[in-house]
Amino acid sequence: MALDGVTDSGVSVALDVLRAANALSARFGLPAPFSVRVVGARGPTVTTAAGIVLRVGGTLRQLQTSDVVLVPGCWTEAPEDVDRLLARDDVARVATALRRAHDRGVIVGASCTGSFVLAAAGLLDGRKATTTWWLADVLRARYPCVDVTEHQTLIVDGTLLCAGTVFAMADLALAVVARVAGPILAHQCMKVLLLDEHPSQAPYMALRQTTTDEPGLREAEAYARRHLARGVSVSQLARAAGMSTRTFARRVEAALGTTPLGFIQRLRLETATHLLETSPLSLSEIAARVGYRDAGTLRRLLRDKLDVAPRQLRRTHPAA
Repeated sequence: MALDGVTDSGVSVALDVLRAANALSARFGLPAPFSVRVVGARGPTVTTAAGIVLRVGGTLRQLQTSDVVLVPGCWTEAPEDVDRLLARDDVARVATALRRAHDRGVIVGASCTGSFVLAAAGLLDGRKATTTWWLADVLRARYPCVDVTEHQTLIVDGTLLCAGTVFAMADLALAVVARVAGPILAHQCMKVLLLDEHPSQAPYMALRQTTTDEPGLREAEAYARRHLARGVSVSQLARAAGMSTRTFARRVEAALGTTPLGFIQRLRLETATHLLETSPLSLSEIAARVGYRDAGTLRRLLRDKLDVAPRQLRRTHPAA
């Protein structure tokens, strides 16, 4: 299901994975498991984010006879782009069609901002879901009934699948191959296309995912970053923001979807992640720099909050 503004790789990666599955099946003397068609919401063509015009093979009616529908995300550079996407008439029509298709038992999957379309259809209410990590708070704030788990690259919940950022469409397509044609064929596709599994988005999360445009919260964030090692309190952050503690708590909840304590913890984890990626410091040294007494506390929080071990975050510097 390609919307105008769709990421080019979101479409092409899915097509390549499914094409590889068909080709490998033929090599093994088996029938092709997939008949694939790119469909659009309006007209005979779709214009991708890069301006490439794709001739599509059907419209929303095609969903009435499909077994699987995949929705790649549209190119997005700021949260406001999501608002514009969801305000479009064609996106509303697609959301309605996806809800009807899923009610008939169709497998529905989406990646990146495609998860917002599934949420707009009401398909993710009360379920776990993921999206590109830097839009997770936007998804959480807009659809509070969705259990957003941004550190995971892929979440499978029955006949609903959600993947993270743009290239996680490969993970989503491979999951569909495994579901429809079996895990052996999915593994063969991975080998042929030189694809790796990406169970977590955590190693790729940028340091400043807590940043907000609100001046008071930016001041609080700057203060917290300067004093992480010695520890900061909610009242100190509220004073740095020029707010009462109660007002500060409301602003943090509205802007970031968390509590002030959660805000502090997130800053600590982000700083620790950055240091693990870029410095040779030991885990104990990093824990001290972000205000934790011992490495065990930091290790547990990385596992519980980001589902990642310190060694997974080490890049140029081996674990000390």
